[in-house]
Amino acid sequence: MKFTFIVLLAALVSVPCLPVAAQIPDKPSLLSITLKSGTTVVGEVRSENAATLVVFDLNTGDEKTIKVADIKTRTPVPEAQATSRVGLPRFLAWRVKKELNGPATGKIAEVTPSAIYLTLGSKDGIEVGNTLSVFRDEGDLKDPDTGDVIGKKRAKLAKLEVIEVQESYCKAKRLGDSEVELKAKDVVEQEGGNLAVAIMPILDIDGDETTAGKTLAEQISTVFISQGITVVERERLDVALKELSLQQKKAFDPEAAQKVGKQLGAVAVVTGTITPKNKRAEAHVRLVRVQTGEAVVAASQVMGAVGEKVAGGTNRGPKSTVVAGNNETALFRKKFSAGKVLYNSKTGELTLGYDFKKPDQLKDFDLNMATLSVNNGVLRIGPAENIVHVVKFESVSIAAWYTIENAADKRALLSLSPGGVSLRYHHFNGLQMSICHGDTELAVKHCGGDSGRIGPWPKAIRFDLSHAKAFAKIGNFEVGAPVNIQEVGNVAFHGGTGGVKIGSLAITGIPDKEWLKDFLSQ
Repeated sequence: MKFTFIVLLAALVSVPCLPVAAQIPDKPSLLSITLKSGTTVVGEVRSENAATLVVFDLNTGDEKTIKVADIKTRTPVPEAQATSRVGLPRFLAWRVKKELNGPATGKIAEVTPSAIYLTLGSKDGIEVGNTLSVFRDEGDLKDPDTGDVIGKKRAKLAKLEVIEVQESYCKAKRLGDSEVELKAKDVVEQEGGNLAVAIMPILDIDGDETTAGKTLAEQISTVFISQGITVVERERLDVALKELSLQQKKAFDPEAAQKVGKQLGAVAVVTGTITPKNKRAEAHVRLVRVQTGEAVVAASQVMGAVGEKVAGGTNRGPKSTVVAGNNETALFRKKFSAGKVLYNSKTGELTLGYDFKKPDQLKDFDLNMATLSVNNGVLRIGPAENIVHVVKFESVSIAAWYTIENAADKRALLSLSPGGVSLRYHHFNGLQMSICHGDTELAVKHCGGDSGRIGPWPKAIRFDLSHAKAFAKIGNFEVGAPVNIQEVGNVAFHGGTGGVKIGSLAITGIPDKEWLKDFLSQ
């Protein structure tokens, strides 16, 4: 039997929060698997034997075969913790496929002159006459801005038709004129079973679209597409809402979600909202089956802020902003000494660029009695010393050109307090970089280098940090790690063992709400 699924991401605003145990069925178990190399995989074990595990990696959206001998630890992970580690969009994509029984996916087991044998059978819903597409992986697909792996690049090779089905496997033949040689381990995917997802604005408690909700919806769309979930055009949703007189509705409760789902032939609806929580905000989503109105998935994610109202959204409410006035950029430029100062009141993003051509650019830092010197646009921080930028951030990205001098042991290059997350280096028997939370290494990357090499080491460095994820790039080497912190904080730059030199520094991020409020009131 073939199905086409449509899932809606709408706003859940005034729906009462019922006890989870009464609504959400038993959840699939997840594991956090740490390898001896330091890499950690959060995912679902699909199969296991004495030698290997096949794990669906929630972060990349594909299966990985892991040798048991390479495993250091394996720990059960609650879904709430998994969501914070891989991010709400990736967790949601996994659960959508899990709950809605998406297209059957397997591999070619063997190719013979008479037939092609596949690892899919009647247990997977395969029937004689089904058509399948054959794909071959072409490497990782990366976000051009963050460098994060968001999926796999796939080449479509051929179409197959099932001619015989057994419980655990089936036989198929080619369709069409493709002459590409098919091989064992090529991926096959059932056609006519793709999930079609319509992503609507994620609204605040007033029923309005905000910058944070819009950004989250775009992230969900990107992850869904990268993991083979079709995203329905927004125009179709707008037509359905208008026809059902729901265009101005502030709350998409289960009943409204069912109406929209039935209008579009949906099997399920994902409803969501962003609500303030202390100094931050929290995004909440549910997956509701259209046929029964039952909530089968509930997930949440901490965010930096609710965001600013977006004018012209589907559900328009009173116009408001996160800060008052229209001269924020001018105020930042007046009070900061950076060579480049830009504040976007719509997104809440602040950018500060330093070239250190003038000593007064150090006015934006707490110098902590450090021994500093500025020469030809390069700032030098002495050994074992540090300087701290005065802005407190909710999320931040740092880009700089570093020269590490006489690095003989592991030291922090960058750290954020009170978040406690740091980027560290070790350049004694070759370069190694790591992301740490306190004294715990979350991710490690060995970058090679000559044994015993010390001395000048100029590299472009980038470090991004939010409440849920950290990413670093030094030269051509990258490392990322999930984090779960309440605050990001102030950026500190450290001198290491022998001192460092910094040039072309850029800091971009969302300032902490309370810090921003105090700054604008001065």
